[in-house]
Order: sequence, then C-alpha cells, then structure tokens
Amino acid sequence: MTLNKYIRSCVEKRKITVQQTVNLKLIIQLSRIGNNLNQQTKAIHTALKSGETPDNWNENLQAVEETMSLLRQIQAELMGLRDIDRENYKG
Repeated sequence: MTLNKYIRSCVEKRKITVQQTVNLKLIIQLSRIGNNLNQQTKAIHTALKSGETPDNWNENLQAVEETMSLLRQIQAELMGLRDIDRENYKG
C-alpha cells in the first residue's frame, strides 16, 4: 500500500486490508520436496510388491507419509486455503 493510500484510508477511516505476498520460490521448493517424497513412497511400495522388505520399511513409509501431510499443510497455509480446503488439497 502506498503512503498516499494509507493516509487517505486513515483520513476516511476505512478499514485497511493488507495483502500478504507468497514467496513463489518457497512454494516451488516445497513442491519439489513433495515430488521427492512421492517418489520415495512409490519406491517403497514397489519394493514391497516385488517381495523385497527393506530395513525399517514400515517406519520409513510412515515417516514419508507424515512428512507429506505436514508439507501439504504448509503449502495450504502459504496459499491461504481455508481449513475445509486443506483436507482436499493434494499439492
């Protein structure tokens, strides 16, 4: 908001709304992290289907899925999605 608009708003006693800017680079990086986590999850599932049992696979899969959930929450916050939208957001 420019100084002129701010002063005018104060004089007119209007409510001032501040628009938050989202760091596009941060959103892109979070998306890349999400893609990497998806690839890891797919690799674990593929290994399990082929009969392989990597060490601690269940713990690793759970950690990846929890991290993905947190990542989606962060992305939703950055994008300004309401709580009801976050449940359906797959980023």
